[in-house]
Amino acid sequence: MQRLVFRGSVNNEYGKRLRWDLETGVSKVFKNEIYSRNELLNNHVSLIENKDTSSTDLLQEYFIPERNFNQFIADIKPVLKNSKIDLLNITIRGVQKDNDSYLNYARENVFGFVILFNQKKTDTQETEMKKLTNLLVDNALKNEGTFYLPYRLHIDRVKMRKSYPNADIFFQLKLKYDPTELFNNKFYEHYK
Repeated sequence: MQRLVFRGSVNNEYGKRLRWDLETGVSKVFKNEIYSRNELLNNHVSLIENKDTSSTDLLQEYFIPERNFNQFIADIKPVLKNSKIDLLNITIRGVQKDNDSYLNYARENVFGFVILFNQKKTDTQETEMKKLTNLLVDNALKNEGTFYLPYRLHIDRVKMRKSYPNADIFFQLKLKYDPTELFNNKFYEHYK
């Protein structure tokens, strides 16, 4: 039933409304219950898995400083509303400052906006997804935020460096330890 409700919301406004009504109804029943993150994320992936070979589900994540939380929501609301890409879900999680990673996305305490989209596998939808991703990154940068790097390469080098100011030093260090560029991938080629 959970899978039917979730997958029934893909490109279907009635399905989205039904899912919303069911989820908010359940949350009222369990409003005083406390769950750990592990309990909430313990569902098997098959419950939401996309088996439609003509489309793909895409996760993106944007990290916004706590002080800019409300403004980021206000900024992305019209972007998402006007997009031709199907928005399935947004989960917001607290992320603590990261002092360890070289290319860290949380240089202070932030909120992570995990956004799930469904995209048809067409050139038109791919172009729309690239446009949408850039608009979301623009709004993240406007709100002093960052975006999660290991996704599609829709963002150019300039925006990547605005989000990750240590990028040039990172790539210089990579060349220092790998001068022949033996270890290589599309991410490296795109952003170096």
